[in-house]
Amino acid sequence: MRYTVYIASYIHYTSLSYDMAHSNRPLTSRECKIMLDTNRFMDRKKGKHEISTIIERLVKGQGGNFKADVEEKERRTWYLDTNAYELYHNNNFLLRIRKKKNSDEYDLTLKCRHPDRYVSASYDLTSSVKDIEIKFEEDIVTDKTNPLISKFSLSASLKRDQEPDLYTIKDLVFVFPGLDLGIDANKTLTRVNNFEAIEIASEIGKITFAGDKTVKAELNLWYSSAEQEKPMIVEFTFNYKAKNHDEQKEMLLEEYPHTLVTRAGAFYKSLRMEDVVDLNTTKTKTDFVYQNKRIS
Repeated sequence: MRYTVYIASYIHYTSLSYDMAHSNRPLTSRECKIMLDTNRFMDRKKGKHEISTIIERLVKGQGGNFKADVEEKERRTWYLDTNAYELYHNNNFLLRIRKKKNSDEYDLTLKCRHPDRYVSASYDLTSSVKDIEIKFEEDIVTDKTNPLISKFSLSASLKRDQEPDLYTIKDLVFVFPGLDLGIDANKTLTRVNNFEAIEIASEIGKITFAGDKTVKAELNLWYSSAEQEKPMIVEFTFNYKAKNHDEQKEMLLEEYPHTLVTRAGAFYKSLRMEDVVDLNTTKTKTDFVYQNKRIS
């Protein structure tokens, strides 16, 4: 018999307004992240083939299928913060900017990643900017002592056809007027550690467990320059989304099939035991930026 996992309360549409920032948001997706050994990606094509082979073997062991892909996109990635890193260290916020290669499009993301679900959900990231996307997700990471570490991410993302004018906290609050982090509005925003990565984002394939929705698998490789052969860091991620909202019942369903949760979890724990994984580095790319002083 199949069961369904409900991980949160129902939230009625009538509450999805400005007050949503102060209520129990439904999780729109769950994303698992794990760092890989950069030495295995000196030859990127060979490294991608190796990790794809491992994924296929482990997924089949959980009764699923893996369809490999080779799509790659290149972009530049950097982070902004005050000189004392008050966004990240004091408030668990990150401010990330990405620019696609051969494009004038910039992606701006403001995200709170916090171990307490309700702290993360409580922030107001509404904006007067059009076409802003707000998501609330569970991020699952690992390290040498903890196989599963959950954090909760509330994020707001928007696109611009020119680099965002974010020079001070005041500029950030202008975009997100409900944001109050107790930081002096005149504090300057600069690139964290003067860091900029050339990022190769790869959709390496799709995982399907019997009867469940498709799980997207991705690799993100960071390089300090276009000439660098060995990446600075490699992150593998896979995520799956909650069931779409039920309009007839006028509520959002934070619903994940039991088989999907258990099989995806078993796959993640199995992958963690493979020697291609690096548990000695940082748990996320953002941690890497803040903990490693590298000049772009």
